[in-house]
Amino acid sequence: MEVFSGKTEGSIELTESLHLQGMVAGNLSVGSKFALIVDGMVTGDLIVADDAVVTINGMVHGDVIANGGNIKIYGCVKSVIKNSETAQIWISENAILTN
Repeated sequence: MEVFSGKTEGSIELTESLHLQGMVAGNLSVGSKFALIVDGMVTGDLIVADDAVVTINGMVHGDVIANGGNIKIYGCVKSVIKNSETAQIWISENAILTN
């Protein structure tokens, strides 16, 4: 799993699993079969495909859009939009939803 601790401008789509310790200034899309750990910040939406695995410890200023996958939220997100019956979402009692 690659670790990214810098800052990138604009929306990106993952082509491999990633541990985000920095910032994505835009939307971040997680494709099928990839894993993402967010310890940093996403300023836009986080879009999760089917069969992706996502853990959010940091911040997502936009929506978490669950088109499938397994999502665990411990940090701060705007809101969660579940677009698929296959999406599995777990939200910690200590997580913060700002919407």
